[in-house]
Amino acid sequence: MKYIVITSPGHIEAEADKITALIDNGVEFVHLRKPGADREQMLHLIESIPAKYLRQLTLHDHYDLCEETGIGGIHLNQRNLLLPSTTKIMAEASGKLRISRSLHSIEEITQTDAEDYHYRTLSPIFDSISKAGYSSAFHLKDIVQDIREKQIVALGGVTPAHHKILEETGFWGAALLGYIWGEDFHTALAELAKSIREQ
Repeated sequence: MKYIVITSPGHIEAEADKITALIDNGVEFVHLRKPGADREQMLHLIESIPAKYLRQLTLHDHYDLCEETGIGGIHLNQRNLLLPSTTKIMAEASGKLRISRSLHSIEEITQTDAEDYHYRTLSPIFDSISKAGYSSAFHLKDIVQDIREKQIVALGGVTPAHHKILEETGFWGAALLGYIWGEDFHTALAELAKSIREQ
């Protein structure tokens, strides 16, 4: 199972160092999700991260920064449902740019073509840790056939303790947000790293 971490939308102390620590400990991709950040703020964060990690980063906004910085992926979401034409051209030309997408229903899985995306996130799988009142929208036993072999990533309330059940359900990966950026990053990182090592 692949592990993905999504950044907190707000300010995080020493965030670049924490992002590199996540990748060093086995996280496959880190999504830079800062909906309130302008282009310069996002560029500043990216430039604070060593270049060797950039291919494992994914942008949720300001897609043009991929070409400028060498970031490896972009994620389509409710704010950005379509690729800008220049980014699409770059993705097709290089063949190296990962494209992922947010989904929130089983219908969206069938309405989007898996071949167009490296992976797609489906949420909320469990009750959200970071969003109060954002409750699970799925029963895992009911979605097994809908997600198997489709590179679907579980998002929403996910912790390392969910690894086994998510793997059994057929998820390709697990995305963590609130669990990682809670009160104790280092404890969360240690628990996540242990789960990755024990796969």
